[in-house]
Amino acid sequence: GCKPVVVDEEAIVIDFEGQKLSGQAMFGRGSHPRPLVLIVPDDHGLCKFYSEVARFFARAGYVGLTVDLFGDTMPDSDRGPGASKESRKAQVEAVLKLVSEPAKLRRLAEAWLNRGKYMAQVDLSDSAAVGFGWGGAVAQEFLHGGTLISAVVVVESKLNLSYSDEVLQELELDRPDVAEGECVAENPGPPKRVLGYTISSPFDQRVYDVHHKWDAYGLDFCHMAPANVGCGFIFPGSEYSSVAEQRVAVELLSFFAEVFPHVERHPVDRSWSGCILPDAV
Repeated sequence: GCKPVVVDEEAIVIDFEGQKLSGQAMFGRGSHPRPLVLIVPDDHGLCKFYSEVARFFARAGYVGLTVDLFGDTMPDSDRGPGASKESRKAQVEAVLKLVSEPAKLRRLAEAWLNRGKYMAQVDLSDSAAVGFGWGGAVAQEFLHGGTLISAVVVVESKLNLSYSDEVLQELELDRPDVAEGECVAENPGPPKRVLGYTISSPFDQRVYDVHHKWDAYGLDFCHMAPANVGCGFIFPGSEYSSVAEQRVAVELLSFFAEVFPHVERHPVDRSWSGCILPDAV
């Protein structure tokens, strides 16, 4: 098997406009500076799953950093798909509050990127973001001009920050006055790569529109198999498939190998939830 990489952990706290936000960094012990991979959670907030994804990237030779977007605005109890209506409503309210201030959301994304980049273990010139569900849309904020990031992966994302009318009606919530955000890379700067695992079929008009928009700005977008046929990620609410997880883990490592070809990578024999990977990629 592979010689295991000893992974160290570090609690990362940022003070963002008076709010304390806590993340967790994972990195190989004694390694020289590596690319940063920001892990952006879905709208249920951080949980153990995201720490394991960060650990997976650390074992592969990167620095994984989980990103807290909500702090004390997101309820601690009863997170996940089994949450009560009251808890779910509080979660969505916290999200809508953040979404209603798109400039603040972008500043928050940049604050985490900047904090991660100045870790001693991180190569200042190399970074990427992986966002899950609603977090995939947040990760797209890194594509805006001025952010020095090389690649973004969106996983089971709706491609924008909106909730459906049905969800808002069920929770008795109003849609914010400010238009809920979409990625508009006004000045994408250096070439960026985008890998998308989305809920929609690649033939869905929304996927086509986003692909067309990103292509117009020079972003290299690759749409993978729809998540609803087995993406393999097991963040809260998703269906689990070990075969799909193996496939996605291999695809992610291959994708980052292309984005960061100069990085010395470590062979990885297991995925974030322990699935054995073929031939240690």
